[in-house]
Amino acid sequence: MTREKAIAASRAVDAIDSFQMFMEEVDKLMDESDIYIIDPAFRHKFTEMMETELARLNKVLADL
Repeated sequence: MTREKAIAASRAVDAIDSFQMFMEEVDKLMDESDIYIIDPAFRHKFTEMMETELARLNKVLADL
């Protein structure tokens, strides 16, 4: 593995980890929201969008 490829792989793993932490935090905030009622349809669509982005990030890593 070249240095450039190793750096790209490291960045891809970091992006995946960071995005997963973001997803967990958003999910936690939605669960704990006492002020706002989160529409289930919105939450479902938002979750789908986050999962799509996570799949894209995983594909970036797999393609390296």
